[in-house]
Amino acid sequence: MGLPQFAPTAHTWTVDAAFTMVRLNEVLADSLTLADQVELHNYGTVPVTLTGWSLTDDALVPAKFPLPTTTIPAGGYAVFSSALLGLDPDGEVVSLYQGATLRDSVAFGHQLPDLTIGRTGQDGAWSLCTQMLGAANVRAVTADLSGIRISEWFSSGDARYADDWLELSNSQAIPVNHAGLHITDNRLGNPTAHIVPALSFIAASGYVKLIADGNGGNHMPFTLDSQQDDITLFNSNGALLDTVQFYTQTTDYSQGRDAGGIGGLSQYELPTAGLANTTTDANALALLRGLRVTEIMYNALGGSEFDYVELTNVGATALQLQGVKFVSGLTFAFTVPTTLNAGERILVVKNLTKFRSRYGNTPVVAGTYTGNLSDGGEGVAIQLPPPFDANVLTFNYADNWYVSTDGAGTALRTISAAGLWGDKDTWTASALGGSPGGVATRTDTFSGWMTLNGVNAVTDDNDNDGIPALIESALGMNPNSGNGTHGVAGAPVATSGSSYTFLVPVNAGAAQGHGVTDLVYNVQSRADIATGAWASIAAKSFTTSWSGTVSVGAPVSGFVPVTVTDPAGGAQRFFRLQVLWVP
Repeated sequence: MGLPQFAPTAHTWTVDAAFTMVRLNEVLADSLTLADQVELHNYGTVPVTLTGWSLTDDALVPAKFPLPTTTIPAGGYAVFSSALLGLDPDGEVVSLYQGATLRDSVAFGHQLPDLTIGRTGQDGAWSLCTQMLGAANVRAVTADLSGIRISEWFSSGDARYADDWLELSNSQAIPVNHAGLHITDNRLGNPTAHIVPALSFIAASGYVKLIADGNGGNHMPFTLDSQQDDITLFNSNGALLDTVQFYTQTTDYSQGRDAGGIGGLSQYELPTAGLANTTTDANALALLRGLRVTEIMYNALGGSEFDYVELTNVGATALQLQGVKFVSGLTFAFTVPTTLNAGERILVVKNLTKFRSRYGNTPVVAGTYTGNLSDGGEGVAIQLPPPFDANVLTFNYADNWYVSTDGAGTALRTISAAGLWGDKDTWTASALGGSPGGVATRTDTFSGWMTLNGVNAVTDDNDNDGIPALIESALGMNPNSGNGTHGVAGAPVATSGSSYTFLVPVNAGAAQGHGVTDLVYNVQSRADIATGAWASIAAKSFTTSWSGTVSVGAPVSGFVPVTVTDPAGGAQRFFRLQVLWVP
């Protein structure tokens, strides 16, 4: 026993009434209607102004989302729509900074739509909550792990997915927090291969998909063996919850347990990650079987503005495309109801005006995409409409497959509908210019003429006759031959001291029956070859007749002779033909 204490021990504390007690209090990372939301709560006794405070999901960028100057009263709340953060509903870390000082953070796993995670109770522990942004949090009821089962998996992919995955189901009628669950494909050697991170939830009677790509974090650090493997679940105490063993898998099919998560196993041509294994959809299946990329112009003459991708329904069933989207290579989604009948083609293009100038109005175009098709080759992927997440196609094309497709005027075109899209032998080089929607390039535009003749720019002089491509097009010359009238002999000539003559291609749709659709002709003159300004004396576009003093002759062999007279007259005048391209 110790000696009695004759005097009390006294300590003195100084209460800092201004001590900052602003903390993360609620996070909404998945919603069907709202942007991401982060709520702060001032636990202190004095107001706090958030000048210099920020939110981030990247520890290397503390000021990723600077908070507006806002004062939170003592005991009050402030809610911020953090669309800039782009919170991952499958899990990440949100941190609160005051300047460079970390004030608070929370790490979470898979979240549920329109439910939040928030601090509750005397200890302020994080838990699943009903959405109460701007007010005190209300904890949601969650179930234990007893209802969790392995329901579906995917381990042999070519077109559908880039990575292996497995799906867990929750058979209970309330959500379950499956944080701490151990998942492994090596139950004896490494039973804790993957531990589900904190604040990870599966919806009531719902499902969660976990990526098995060999990476850590929210992905599992192992992959699945498509020839033979097993998956096992343990709780945090090491007790066995569920296990399944499978053998050789069919490429691009998933496998899973029959309805209810018990009994035998079935294969699914339409993988149902995040959905019940009994889910079926006739249109989704038809898309998997029939929607194909059949032509890619990825390095067009004239630049990327002329690039396009052609889709074809190679099946026998009409396809509904609304919700289909490109998820690699370019960005485009079919956002309106669009039917593609058997055998029909539809295109997505980089620039609609440029495309129409080269191919006309016949090809059916769904819209314009953003991003660019890489001239060096890249991956292309097209995904099914929600709620499915499988890809219809996933493949890579290469620029060294065919020289002519890499900037020399042809497109990659499929040989048959039964090939492997990432295999060179499935593709061939198209005719010059491609044939999007089955349509060849136009001959009445400079853009189409460029493609048909392998001309890349207005100043090209492929035949070295000194006449640039734009002028050769305007005069109906062959840019790859300098012989006869296709060379200098076909250039405009001064027929007298005050007149200038040249030939223009016949075009029934043009004013006066001649001209090139997207070119403007402008004849200029001056008195001295070396000095003085050039003056326009005659001009014509596709839709307008010649201005000035112009004589138009009768068509001969597809050309119309045009003679321009200079109103200035005189014994000697100098002329030039200027051509403008207006695509």
